[in-house]
Amino acid sequence: MADTDVITDALRKESRVWDRNAEELSGIAGSVEGLNLSHLQAGLFQVLCFAYQDAVAQVADRCREGNQRMSQIADALVKNANAYDNNEADTTESVEGTY
Repeated sequence: MADTDVITDALRKESRVWDRNAEELSGIAGSVEGLNLSHLQAGLFQVLCFAYQDAVAQVADRCREGNQRMSQIADALVKNANAYDNNEADTTESVEGTY
């Protein structure tokens, strides 16, 4: 059981890393959206304003997508850790007392 504990502890620890990184990406998305310029702010560069806004939107969207995917990875790691724990418990229960 100790080997399984090491594995599941490592999986859960790694899931927390993915969750923290997901939160970072969420914050980055908000920061990037703050870079949008109005046409007034763009001044002489209004011709580039639409392309710039599209680029800002793409970066923010990819950060939000990364946030979702990283959260899914963290959830999958926890799910696998739980599966290891459940499998170990089921195996122990079925094997105990058979020898």
